[in-house]
Amino acid sequence: MANIEIKGHVTIWDACKFILKFHVIIVRNICKDIDNIVCSHPWVCVLLTIAISVIVSFVQISKARAERDFYNKKNVQLTENVASYEAAFLK
Repeated sequence: MANIEIKGHVTIWDACKFILKFHVIIVRNICKDIDNIVCSHPWVCVLLTIAISVIVSFVQISKARAERDFYNKKNVQLTENVASYEAAFLK
């Protein structure tokens, strides 16, 4: 592990460089850990991906059905209103 020492006054530009460098190190280490997990347990990762996909699909399908039912109900109400107006107009 590399040691980074900051001595004395640091300018804003140097601080931004350190922040960027640390973020790159964190992302690189996370990617290495994910790669190690996937290489050591590939079938678990595949099953986990499938399970998450199924859950997300069910949620999206449920939202779409709820939206469809809402608009169908609204359509029925408007159709009934139009029918009542036609009945009143024809009298």
